[in-house]
Amino acid sequence: MQLAFEDLCVEVQTAKREAKLILDGVSGHCSPGELLAVMGPSGAGKSTLLLALAGLAKVSRGTVRAHGD
Repeated sequence: MQLAFEDLCVEVQTAKREAKLILDGVSGHCSPGELLAVMGPSGAGKSTLLLALAGLAKVSRGTVRAHGD
């Protein structure tokens, strides 16, 4: 399966009702037979990216496409 994501943006509401941008313009792709590694420091948005790719986090902008072979 091929996975592609373009210009992903995810915002969350803070306790003070302010919008906080967690992901801003994230893009990438992974083709069949490839391994996608998500790396970065604590608080960089790795878990939010994985939740967005799985459809569990609301994406405010961008697209996620998954194509079977």
